[in-house]
Amino acid sequence: MGVALGGAALVARWLSTIPLLGRAWLGLMIAAAVAHVGYYVQLRSHPIVPRADAKLSRVEWGDAKVSHAAWLDICEKVNNCPEIPRHARFITPFNAQTFSWHTGRSQVATRKDIPQDARSIVVWWDRLQDIYGTGDPESPWFASLAERGPEKLRELGRRYEADFLLTESQLPLDLPLVVKNDFYAVYRLRDGK
Repeated sequence: MGVALGGAALVARWLSTIPLLGRAWLGLMIAAAVAHVGYYVQLRSHPIVPRADAKLSRVEWGDAKVSHAAWLDICEKVNNCPEIPRHARFITPFNAQTFSWHTGRSQVATRKDIPQDARSIVVWWDRLQDIYGTGDPESPWFASLAERGPEKLRELGRRYEADFLLTESQLPLDLPLVVKNDFYAVYRLRDGK
């Protein structure tokens, strides 16, 4: 900001003392401003995935690649489903950072909600490892919660008092299906409250 203000002051001085140089620099400043605004107009004319959801948009299953629209759609379905109460608690995919924002429902764990004290960080890390961890240092996280299997997911639901599971729909689970779209499915883990 200081460079912009200082540069404008310098150009204003040059316009009165050295008009040819002042006009040249004024033209360059206007061209830079137009190019900058033009770049952002072009960038914003196409829908962009918010940074918080960018990792979800890189997930691929075979030929299927998740879209941000699929994520927003399943969140909307959760919001509109009469079987899912407002106080319901979910186990969600590892990279699901905006589920609570879009649905108002709580999550058992999310990698972005890091506590701020040492003891809570250890509990948070252990919970991530328990839900998403494979135990393999080469591949530390399950690609999908569906890989855990229905019995392990039910056990995690009991342990963490989760009512529902949100995971990718390409790997169907033997759990009661509540809602789904082309990429995501919501399953019931515990009988309703």
